[in-house]
Amino acid sequence: MNDGWFARADRALGRGIALGRWLVVPVTLLLFLQWPLRDLVHA
Repeated sequence: MNDGWFARADRALGRGIALGRWLVVPVTLLLFLQWPLRDLVHA
């Protein structure tokens, strides 16, 4: 019985990590470009 919920939780966590890893690059890029983008918008 315990293996059933553990396996489901493991798969759900794996899917969450797989989806989240695609967000790392855009979020990092936006964080690095934050100051130049602020200067561009205000200019």
